[in-house]
Amino acid sequence: EHAADRELASGGSSEEALRYVEMGFIACIFLAIGATLYWMALATFAVRRNEALPEVPATCEECGYDLSYRPESGRCTECGGPLDVSLDPGVRRVGIAWEKTGGVRAWIRANAGVIWRPRSFYERLEMRRNEARGHGFVLLNCVAIGIVTGLSFTGLYFVDVGNSYLGRGISIGIIMAAAFAVFAWAVHCAIGAIAFLLAMYWRAAPVFAHISKVWQYESAFAWVVWVVFMAYTWIVVVFEAPLRDFVDIFGLRWYTIQPIVVLVMIGTMVVGWLFRYRRAILQTRWANL
Repeated sequence: EHAADRELASGGSSEEALRYVEMGFIACIFLAIGATLYWMALATFAVRRNEALPEVPATCEECGYDLSYRPESGRCTECGGPLDVSLDPGVRRVGIAWEKTGGVRAWIRANAGVIWRPRSFYERLEMRRNEARGHGFVLLNCVAIGIVTGLSFTGLYFVDVGNSYLGRGISIGIIMAAAFAVFAWAVHCAIGAIAFLLAMYWRAAPVFAHISKVWQYESAFAWVVWVVFMAYTWIVVVFEAPLRDFVDIFGLRWYTIQPIVVLVMIGTMVVGWLFRYRRAILQTRWANL
């Protein structure tokens, strides 16, 4: 009898473990997608190379007026804004700590600035310099998201299944870490590609000279997406029974509600991310520094 109980428990745990492993392997499919998008990104951002950029005159950051000739008054003849804000380093675009010194603290501050104070962040960011630092910011975000996802799914596995299969839980965490690092990169590239296409309709054509900087630092918003979806995953797994009972009160089916909730979350995140891109692109389209 005890042997039968152990076998039944083992079978249930194996099914639960298999579910997480399958999720990991499905996510690994994005490896091919991520690689493709990576090469597409390289081709897209090749225009950022200096030899590929056309010579463009300096413009007023407030209105886009041509500042090839600098008025003696020190103000834009079109909007009256101060020229030093648009032309002189260190007046507005003073740079950010991540691009100057690097480090974990600067990386955290950069992420927080992009998420909570995007307007102030993009006013300080030097748009035409430090491309390597920007690409490092994206890479670090994707790797960090992969690591915390692996840890989160390992914890979720032990909460849901138990700690009888320690090695299996750790292996699932490693698989999910690798898969979601690639997944984060793929999603970030996809949203950026959509935003760049829409930029043509946002009257922001001049920004294509340095639009990659916006793409690099908008990777910070991936953390918001991660927190929302990971919180939802934990809630569903830990509180599945009471949630199912709550849904039954309204005569609805649990497996019908779940896809609808996920689709609404995805749609909201995509629209919100694209709205952020629009604001950042329009704000930086006339940056000279």
